[in-house]
Amino acid sequence: MKRAGRKKQEYEEIDDFAKALLDKKTEMAIYKDLEEDASPKPMSELERLKKEETMSSALDMLRKERGQKTIQEEEKEYSLKEELDKTLDPKLTENLFKKDEDASLKAVQDILNSDVNNQVEEKIKEQEEPEKEEVVKQDEDKPKEKKKSRISKTTKIIMCLVVLGVCLMGGYAYKIYVYDPQNVASQEQIDAYNRLVDYADEFDMMSDSEKLELLDMQDDYDGLLDKQKDELNAYFKDKDHVGKTYTSLISELEKLKQELEDESNEGYQSLKAYLEAWDSYSDEQKLGVINYKATYDDLNSVLQKKIDDVARTYCTKSYTSLYSEYFEILKQRNEAQIASLQEQLDSEKANLQELETYADSLESDLAYAKTNNLDVADIQSQIDTNNSVITQTQQTINSLQSQIDSLKAQIQE
Repeated sequence: MKRAGRKKQEYEEIDDFAKALLDKKTEMAIYKDLEEDASPKPMSELERLKKEETMSSALDMLRKERGQKTIQEEEKEYSLKEELDKTLDPKLTENLFKKDEDASLKAVQDILNSDVNNQVEEKIKEQEEPEKEEVVKQDEDKPKEKKKSRISKTTKIIMCLVVLGVCLMGGYAYKIYVYDPQNVASQEQIDAYNRLVDYADEFDMMSDSEKLELLDMQDDYDGLLDKQKDELNAYFKDKDHVGKTYTSLISELEKLKQELEDESNEGYQSLKAYLEAWDSYSDEQKLGVINYKATYDDLNSVLQKKIDDVARTYCTKSYTSLYSEYFEILKQRNEAQIASLQEQLDSEKANLQELETYADSLESDLAYAKTNNLDVADIQSQIDTNNSVITQTQQTINSLQSQIDSLKAQIQE
């Protein structure tokens, strides 16, 4: 009996809690409008139900931890008990709940599930209808905003396309003018450009034959980039340099070259004839190529180039190479002759010194003979002979010196 009384007391406490919770929910439903007015932010029915469901879930978890039934189960059981109290004897109802609480709870769930679900669905429908009406009103109020939004979006798309186009054009231009291999000068092209610039800087100090050297630099110009060619023509056209563009100067130099290529020059004809007969010369005659050095130097660069071509044809090398080779041969031979002549010269000078000493001795003897009234005829004859030998020795010395000087002159560059 005590156990049954304790259970009844707990049951009544739970019923009181559930009843208080239902009263609170009823109060909230009745004074919903007042609470919404007092609240700084109105809450929809659906939101309120969700919050209540969240609160109920939290309370259910707390009650389960304490070993109690959930609020929904208590509500269903309470509602069922009231319904049964109306139709059955209260004692019978209490006995029914005492005998099988689980069966009672199951019955409560079966009976109220349909009713509760219907109530929730009706409340949700009632909540959705005003929300739909509100949405329709909002849609009617927002056509202008949508239009504005569309215009703003279109403007943004156009701006993005414009920016993208500018970036693409900038990238293309950057590639063409910077990274395109056709516009990036190699080191060889830079060196060629610098050589042509140096030519322009020295143009005013050049002879005609030196100016023609630009024709030999045509390959340098042809290998430049178009951008470099434009810059170079502008540099040449500057009055402080050439005063005309590179292309104009080339045309003038080609005409000058034609004039300078006139082969009627006597020195040119003489040297050309000598080289063409090269195979018929002896070693001594081939040394004569050295004698044409001055003739070759007097020719302009165009004719010199032609002479070099003739020398390569008949002598297997250019005139300058031929000259260097035979000059070295002549130098070695002359140096040997000079050494021999120098020995002879030194010997003759020593003889001359002795003859002059002897002449002084004879002059002393002659003076003594005259002072003592002796015969001077023999002494005078010796003096005359000695003087004659001195003269011959001096002539020999002069000849040797002349030969030496001549040989030295031949090997002086």
